[in-house]
Amino acid sequence: MKKVLLLGLILAILLLAFPQGVMAATGTPQNVPVNANVVSAISCTASGPAQQALTRGSNNELATAFTGTVISTNNWQLVATDQKTTPTTEVGYMVPTTGFAPSTGPKALVAPFAIQTSGAAYSPLTSPVTVALGAAGSNPYTKGMQQPVGNDDWMLTTGTYQITIVFACSTTDTGS
Repeated sequence: MKKVLLLGLILAILLLAFPQGVMAATGTPQNVPVNANVVSAISCTASGPAQQALTRGSNNELATAFTGTVISTNNWQLVATDQKTTPTTEVGYMVPTTGFAPSTGPKALVAPFAIQTSGAAYSPLTSPVTVALGAAGSNPYTKGMQQPVGNDDWMLTTGTYQITIVFACSTTDTGS
């Protein structure tokens, strides 16, 4: 009995000392805004043929086109450029890597390398070429490439010619 009285006394003291602690709390509901920002993100992949035979008097359209995918949260563009920046007379042209290479004068093939644009036409790679445009999402693409070689292209000799293409994707708007 003493224990019950002692417990009752302790509870009474607690109720007097902390009335809000034992009663249900009531108050004004609070609104808590939660914001989420969508960050602009873009990635692109590209792959293409490793080797192609060149023939005089032909556009030498590559049998296998280059393909890839652009994944973006905004509208985007894919631009192709030649990796070479010097000499400027060779930018956009295939140059010999093995075989004949003159010690003076131009080393590139006579006609520039061409790549399919965002339409169906081919543009020379002597300056950056927009090869694809798209909207947000995952967007696969396939584009053709060609190396025109005239019957009179004196530079086409036995050996290997090469051009390294850099594909860069970027967003074209802020997505707002």
